[in-house]
Amino acid sequence: MRKIIISLLCLSAVFAINVSAQTKGEMYVGGSFNIGATTFTHEDGNLNALTYAVLPEYAYFVANNFRIGAELSCNFAADVTILTLSPSLSYYVKLLDNFYYTPELTFGGGFITGKDFALGALSVGLNVIAFEFKPSKHVGLCLNFDNIFHAYLPENSFGSVHFGILNSVGLGFRYYL
Repeated sequence: MRKIIISLLCLSAVFAINVSAQTKGEMYVGGSFNIGATTFTHEDGNLNALTYAVLPEYAYFVANNFRIGAELSCNFAADVTILTLSPSLSYYVKLLDNFYYTPELTFGGGFITGKDFALGALSVGLNVIAFEFKPSKHVGLCLNFDNIFHAYLPENSFGSVHFGILNSVGLGFRYYL
């Protein structure tokens, strides 16, 4: 019983640490795992795909609550693999102690490969439903839903320009240095 009480006190001390807002000069490394579904619309019809993504990332706060970052994304959908490098911008809005709303704008460039093709692509994305909880000074836990995107693909079976909403859920971990 004594060990349980001591463990609970230690755990509550970790969560009670006063965590400051993200300030200029802070940085983190982390990553997330996303799972979702999307529909690519093109002149030949629609392609519905279940997607999985692994996204390691690094970010630096250039001003209080404003960060720039980059993530390497590896997406898997049906018989297609998408590898992108995406610089990003995000602004942190404090909702509660240690709980932030973190909308993000991304710009991506990468490669798409499938059974019979390989091509380059450019994209712009907006993640408007994103949150971060910081239980301690060095740890951030992230949750995001959906992503609005616009992609340019050179001539291929999907046409050249796509707009859509990636219906996804992402869970992430960030370690603040």
